Amino acid sequence: MMRELFRKRMGLAVLAGLGLSAAAATSANAALLTLELRPTSSTTLVSPAAGATVTFNVFAVVQNGDANSANDGFQLTNNALTSIDSGALGDLSPVTFNTSVLDAGTSAAGTQMNRDANPDQEVGGADPAVVTGWITLSTGTTPKFGPGGAGNPEFLLGTTTWTYTGGTGSTNVNLEMRVRTSGNTIQQQTVKYNSDGVAHSERGDNANIAVGSPVTVNVVPEPAALGLLGLGALAGLRRRRA
Repeated sequence: MMRELFRKRMGLAVLAGLGLSAAAATSANAALLTLELRPTSSTTLVSPAAGATVTFNVFAVVQNGDANSANDGFQLTNNALTSIDSGALGDLSPVTFNTSVLDAGTSAAGTQMNRDANPDQEVGGADPAVVTGWITLSTGTTPKFGPGGAGNPEFLLGTTTWTYTGGTGSTNVNLEMRVRTSGNTIQQQTVKYNSDGVAHSERGDNANIAVGSPVTVNVVPEPAALGLLGLGALAGLRRRRA
């Protein structure tokens, strides 16, 4: 019994080390629709100049439970882009649409704005009850369906860019669902998709919907600078001992 308890605690410790909670991991696995950011290059920038960028693809993943992804489809989400900074600052860009999946006429790239207390720009709206400013990713009046066969269909919805503005350290970048709690039930349904032939129209905080883990961007000094900092600290320590 003690061994089993130890294994459970170790499992939770590993999840915590990855920046996940056990509840979040379970929710992500159970979600019928998951939205996630995937970087297209390294997320570690070494002594970058202002203006250096990291690009992210925006994906929608639909669970395929019946081994027929032809009846799994994506249609609509309303989102924001957020960053939680620990030293490294950068501006997020509105989404550039993948028009082979999305309908540009019914989609919106989102408005760049400061959504928190940190001095950088994010993307989204100020009021969940008003669509203005939020990122709307839409295929139009009908869903885009998977290719058929086994496997969860993935839909590349577009791209966004994080542009470095200053500082060192890290920032966690992720999507945030728009959750409207006012208005009638239909007005609150800001997410639409199909899973195993069933059409879903739900609020952004429904248990069937999840966002992926945040992506960490790290900004570090160049190795030579780190070496000089280390030598300076060592010299200071020697002077104090003397």
